[in-house]
Amino acid sequence: MFTGYPDILNTQHLQDMLGLSKNSILDLLKNNHIKHFRKGRKYLIPKICVVEYISNQTSCAYPDLVRQ
Repeated sequence: MFTGYPDILNTQHLQDMLGLSKNSILDLLKNNHIKHFRKGRKYLIPKICVVEYISNQTSCAYPDLVRQ
């Protein structure tokens, strides 16, 4: 799933993948609906966490990498 995208995504990738606005993506991230981590001001999202979000799973396979 999403083979054309890198393993670590940014918010623009999420907008393209999910078809949502930037504000909607930021809400999902700020409310921890999609697990992620940050580097400075940038959100970085493991692709596996997006797949798990879509699949309605509640945990990420890499919990020590991402903000809970």
